[in-house]
Amino acid sequence: MKDSLRIDFLETFITVCELKSFSQAAEKLQRSQGGISQQISFLEDYFGAKLINRTSREFSLTPEGDILYAKSRDILKLIEQTKKDILGRSKILSGTITICASSTPGEYILPRFIAEFRLNNPSVTFDVKISNSGTCLKTLQNKEYDLIAVGSLMEIKDKSDLQVHPIAEEEIVLICAQNHPILQQAGFDPSTTRYTVNRAELDDYSFVVREKRSGTQREFEKQFGKEFQVGLELNSPQAIITAVRDSLMLGIESEIVAKKAETAGLISILNIEDLPPIIRVIYLIRSKSNPPTDVAEKFWDFIVSNPFELQAEW
Repeated sequence: MKDSLRIDFLETFITVCELKSFSQAAEKLQRSQGGISQQISFLEDYFGAKLINRTSREFSLTPEGDILYAKSRDILKLIEQTKKDILGRSKILSGTITICASSTPGEYILPRFIAEFRLNNPSVTFDVKISNSGTCLKTLQNKEYDLIAVGSLMEIKDKSDLQVHPIAEEEIVLICAQNHPILQQAGFDPSTTRYTVNRAELDDYSFVVREKRSGTQREFEKQFGKEFQVGLELNSPQAIITAVRDSLMLGIESEIVAKKAETAGLISILNIEDLPPIIRVIYLIRSKSNPPTDVAEKFWDFIVSNPFELQAEW
């Protein structure tokens, strides 16, 4: 007698099909690639049919695999609906919400919303991945996450499949080391406690910036309005703070991050006298073609019902 069919094996099969990769499925599901292969082999043995063409250089399903993929999605939707019906009777919201977020919303903005939401919904858990805006948008297109939170929409060519809601706005600022030579001739504004420099002075210095798919980087380039020297690209805000603190390079940083570093005595924030503040909006986004789970829908509604503004404590 064959072993019983496990629902999580069907979930694994769906993930492999949608990502078209055993290795990417293993990474997303936090399992070994060998474990993923064993589950697929079990399904092939259980149904008595080959499901995936392993000899082709490109990933493809057999006709039997196509059937199982479609039926597996139907089965999981039915199970999810059954859970909704039962939880609806008990009025207890539970489940996991998956979010891919760029660094600023993921580390400084979403945690407040998540903490407030879980006060009334303690059975809800969150799985938040921190990446750059470009990667987050790609994961949404691949239907890997329920929601994404990013600081730029510049990489989105077609927004017709997206629901977009602003959840915060912030300034992108220029930073330097606290003993940087540029401060010697800079003006100081006591009302803002910031130094002010002319944009032309910046031509003499190179910049530490985020990677090109970062929302911070793309929005600064768009609004700065002229070319600047890039001396170093880093993939995290904290790495930029460290590089700027220990060098003569200038840095481009989220004000939320920069203020904390300035208070700690690590860097100084600069105003550019002939350039308006560079403001960007942080967005929460979901796909219209990927219906949200009940718990993700409730979290979306919770955030939409809160006005977006930059909180002083951030």
